[in-house]
Amino acid sequence: MEKQSGHEELYNIRRAKKTDCEEIVGMIRGMAVEENMEDQFKMTAEVLMKDGFESDPPCFSSFVAETKKGNEVVAYTIFVMQYSTWNGKIIYLEDVFVKQNHRNRGLATKLIQKVNEFSVKTGCQQFRLACLNWNKNAMRLYKNLGCRDLTEEEQWHMLRFDNDVMHNMYKESKHAEKN
Repeated sequence: MEKQSGHEELYNIRRAKKTDCEEIVGMIRGMAVEENMEDQFKMTAEVLMKDGFESDPPCFSSFVAETKKGNEVVAYTIFVMQYSTWNGKIIYLEDVFVKQNHRNRGLATKLIQKVNEFSVKTGCQQFRLACLNWNKNAMRLYKNLGCRDLTEEEQWHMLRFDNDVMHNMYKESKHAEKN
C-alpha cells in the first residue's frame, strides 16, 4: 500500500505533453519488464505522440507527475473515455506507473485521484481498470480507494482479440463476403 507522508509537495501533477512521450514510453517499458511481459512491448514514442497528441480526437488522455526540482517526469497515467450501454460514459484507466525510486510517496493515489476528478467533471458514471492478479500492492491500493473487484464479485472476465487474430478474422470475413 502507498504511504502518504508529505511527499506530495515535491511533485506537480499535470496533463502530459507531447514532449513527455519519450519519458512515458521509457516507463511503459519499465512496467513491461516488471510484469515479465517485455516480449509484448511494442510502443514507440512516435506512436504515442501520434495517437495522443496528433490525432483528432486524441486516442487517450494522460497525466504525469514531475519533480518540482528538475521537472523530471517520474510517473504517468494513460486513460480513455469509453461507453457503457448500461451506464453511459465511463473512464478506463489503462496504466498507472510510478518509477521505483519515487514509490511509496502517494503518487499513484494522486494520479488516480486526478483521473477520477477528470471522470467526475466530464460526467462519467464509472471508472474502470484492470490489474494483474499477482500485483497485490496495486490491488490493495485500488480497494483502499473504493474500487470493487468485479472478477470476485460478479465473475466478469476481461477478454482480448490480439492483433494477429483480428487480422485473421478480418481476412476470413472478407473472404466469406466474396463467396
